[in-house]
Amino acid sequence: MTRTALRLAAASCGLLLAAGALAADTGIYWEQTVQMEMPGMPFAMPPQKLKVCMPADQWDRPPKDAKDKNCEVKDVKLSGQTMRWKIACTGEHAMTGDGELTRSGDSYKGQSHMVMAQGEMTMKFSGKKLGGECDPGEQKRQAEAMKAKAEAQQADSQKKMAEMERTQCDSAIKTMQAQAVAGQRPLCADPAKKAEFCARLRTAAGWRMASAHGEMERATNGALPGPKAAGQACGTDLEKVKAELCARGEKVDDLDFLAEQCPEQSKALALRECSGRDYTAMAGSRYGSFCAKAWDGSQEAQAAPKAAKKKVDPKDAAVEQGKKTLKGVLGF
Repeated sequence: MTRTALRLAAASCGLLLAAGALAADTGIYWEQTVQMEMPGMPFAMPPQKLKVCMPADQWDRPPKDAKDKNCEVKDVKLSGQTMRWKIACTGEHAMTGDGELTRSGDSYKGQSHMVMAQGEMTMKFSGKKLGGECDPGEQKRQAEAMKAKAEAQQADSQKKMAEMERTQCDSAIKTMQAQAVAGQRPLCADPAKKAEFCARLRTAAGWRMASAHGEMERATNGALPGPKAAGQACGTDLEKVKAELCARGEKVDDLDFLAEQCPEQSKALALRECSGRDYTAMAGSRYGSFCAKAWDGSQEAQAAPKAAKKKVDPKDAAVEQGKKTLKGVLGF
């Protein structure tokens, strides 16, 4: 049974066990025992005992919350000390059901059966008089205050949860984590946020960050989403994106991407911008980081034409050697 079904069960319990005409001036304390049975539950829910203020003279009508305009109690029938009725609720907590209650002196028992979208539920209840006068209206006011407080807390919790999810989504987009758009429960439920992620995936900076998470995806055989899952979620072929970005060469928005992913395109740029330049002097240059990654000096040696060795005639070599020898002997 889902959490929604449990909320419906609680709402149903309030309809059936709250005093029917809570505008009554006087009431008497009763002890009520309630047990709910739901098919499919892995365990039986234990009985719950409550001390409630019941109207002293309203046993001729079934309980109903007068403020709940979405629920209608109908077909009420009395037979001796037994009362039977049907109930139909519309709206968010839509359901139908029927119930009966039999009073015997200072005790009563009964049950209600309800059908809702989430399944069926049977609620058995009984009670015995404890005595002592009470104000049914005060008990109702307290119950309404508790309900309002619980609803406010739930709304606040939902607001905080939504804010946390937005923060997680924004962080995932900033760092290009595939969990933003892929996996069993993507962090970004907003279609606009998904579109933002997918647009960044087609940029050099976004592609490079997303690809950095690829090792974990491969190591877990896709259990943890990575660039492959992100590409599928965005309907994007990452290899085609890479080829298109490399083709842009120096115009790409991330030169580090060019240095790391596009060796052919970065070679010519490195020769032009990095050759013979001091890395320290280039620290503030647009090409500083690029040169640190793409340039090691070997490109310049490979590109420079090899100097042809001059061939020396043996006779000329002998003459030169003779000159050197005579200079040594004659001293000139």
